[in-house]
Amino acid sequence: MASIVASKQGHNIDIYEQNKSLGKRILASGNGRCNISNKNISSDYYFGEDPSFVNYILEYFNHHKLLSFFNDLGLILNIKEDGRIYPLSNEAKSVLMVLEQASRNLGVTFVEQTEIKNIKYEKKYFIINDKKYNKVLIATGSLSAPQLGGNDSGGKIAKYFGHT
Repeated sequence: MASIVASKQGHNIDIYEQNKSLGKRILASGNGRCNISNKNISSDYYFGEDPSFVNYILEYFNHHKLLSFFNDLGLILNIKEDGRIYPLSNEAKSVLMVLEQASRNLGVTFVEQTEIKNIKYEKKYFIINDKKYNKVLIATGSLSAPQLGGNDSGGKIAKYFGHT
């Protein structure tokens, strides 16, 4: 989603994927159905020093905007009675397909089978594999589900740059 939004704003995007193929976590989510969100989401479900930090984002990008975002990509979402949101197809591969296709159509480059172990910052640029970037978004998942590629690399990189 981030690559699509950033590309539409005129940014050139490279996505580094350590696995052989994209979206392993998407395909596994919701038991293969992709529980993409929940219409009842709130800061009550976040943890940390200040869980309310998400309130602005949740107000700005609520479930209505999520539905619109995916509808614009050609994916219809279905809200269940309990508030969980799935693709109407009930197949996670539908979500992966529309995200990947939209990203590719916008010129996003995918660099697969490439694990990022560190990022350098020199002279106003982030350096990844000898390529310079103005900005970097770290979206590595977590330690859970190591069989899907989950590890602590994102946390280590974030700590290196002073994030807690």
